[in-house]
Parts: sequence; C-alpha cells; structure tokens
Amino acid sequence: MNKTLLLALLGLVMICRVLFGAPDPISNLVDEVSKNSQELNGRSPTIHLPKTAKPEEVVAAYFANTTDPKGKIRDFEILETKQVKVSGCFPDNYTAVWCGTEYGGRIILMKFLSPEGGWWTMSFFARYYMQDRK
Repeated sequence: MNKTLLLALLGLVMICRVLFGAPDPISNLVDEVSKNSQELNGRSPTIHLPKTAKPEEVVAAYFANTTDPKGKIRDFEILETKQVKVSGCFPDNYTAVWCGTEYGGRIILMKFLSPEGGWWTMSFFARYYMQDRK
C-alpha cells in the first residue's frame, strides 16, 4: 500500500475517533499498563537526547535506533500526544505519542530520566489498544 495513502488513512481514523467517540488507544494502553505491569516487559531503549527534545524528535530517534534495517520505519505521522499518569507497579508521569507508520500504528511511551540517562522509551502496537479492553 502506498505510504502516503496509509498515513492519510491513519489520519482519517484519528478524525473519526474524535468525531464519533471511538476508543482512545492511549487511554486504553495506560489503563492496561496500570493494571498489568507485564505490559512493560520488553525492550525499552534509552534515547540520548536532551530534556528539551520534542516528542517527534524522541520518536524519530526511537525508530532510527530500534527498527530492523529491512523494515526500518522512516515515515511516521504523529496522530496524538498526551501527558499520562501510569499507576500500579511503575507509577509515574509519561508522554504517550500515538503515531501512524508505514507498518501500522504505534504508541511510544516515553519519560525523561536525566541528562546522563536520556529518555526511557517503549513501543506498543496501537491496534491492540483500539478497543476498550475492560
């Protein structure tokens, strides 16, 4: 499928979600992570950018450093950015970025650790959080 068309369709999904009250994948992810800390198992690369880095810069660095060279995510569009609070085993404030890519939607959860530690990040497939999982 054409990358531009895919990104346009993901943008349309976002508009429909806002207009028709479709499920909120970021809120669903936060609810799931707050209830089940197992959701935070997996690769969580550190991105060495300053605290002043914009979410899109952190996301771009995440994709550049973590995706397979054969399936490298080069094109993405940020659909929504939200400040969220996760409770449970890892309570803290995070930035959640829902983005469309040529390989489907992703939600990147990120948090600035320190100037030496950079940004903690973790990626989730948005399709798993498109429906209310309550």
